[in-house]
Amino acid sequence: MTDQPAQSSITGLEKLLVDPKYSDLVLKCEGQTFAVHRCIICSKSPIFAAACDGGFQEANSKVIDVTIADVPTLQRLLTFLYTCDYDDGSGSSLAIEQAKSESVVDPEKDKSRMPANERWVLSPPLDSSSDSTQPWSCGSDGGTDHAHEETLDKMNMNQALMANAQVYVAADYYQIPELMRLAVDKFRKRSMKFYQPGFADVVAFVFQCTPNLAPEMKNILGSTFLKNAVSLVSDTTFMDTGDRLSGFFKRALPLVVAAMSAH
Repeated sequence: MTDQPAQSSITGLEKLLVDPKYSDLVLKCEGQTFAVHRCIICSKSPIFAAACDGGFQEANSKVIDVTIADVPTLQRLLTFLYTCDYDDGSGSSLAIEQAKSESVVDPEKDKSRMPANERWVLSPPLDSSSDSTQPWSCGSDGGTDHAHEETLDKMNMNQALMANAQVYVAADYYQIPELMRLAVDKFRKRSMKFYQPGFADVVAFVFQCTPNLAPEMKNILGSTFLKNAVSLVSDTTFMDTGDRLSGFFKRALPLVVAAMSAH
């Protein structure tokens, strides 16, 4: 049975996330801005707290530039801080939801209602710059064959793996251990559906961007490699990325050797 008071509290915080009316801090990332609440994000991240409480310019300007994450990753991080969860798939764009709020001000139409450092940049949907199919939100129109839907679903898995790995890196930077654990858990669940194209990019990111981090994710990738070693080793695209994947092979090959010895 769902704890209704707790769920109600989460719903209330989620509303705050998309309505900047009572916000007192702005995060800027890749040209987009997000109005947030210091009492929420600083209570869960000592890095945000230090920026707001210390003798840094952010404490006076109430604007923090986020460079460790891209916009989708920051959206997921903020969603977690407000709701204790995040969507690694086709969740709506936080920037779009904020833009829908009546409290959002169009800086070109009304520059007087908000201080300069709290004006909003209305943000496009995720990946709007790409004219390719958006696998995050693909749905059947009734005429799509099952095999194609299954392929899209598998493609989503690698994108979700990458999304969770990126969240993990951001959570480590901002010192949010609960989010790190959740990212690993989501990463593990997503890894259960293997899709070869794009898998090398996920591996390269995890081993290059988290050299001393994410041991659980690296073990998960090693196990996935073990289960699909035959097809991966015969994949020239995957093997051609050897320079990028050297750290991965150092971890994965002992698993393969151990498995072969067991037989």
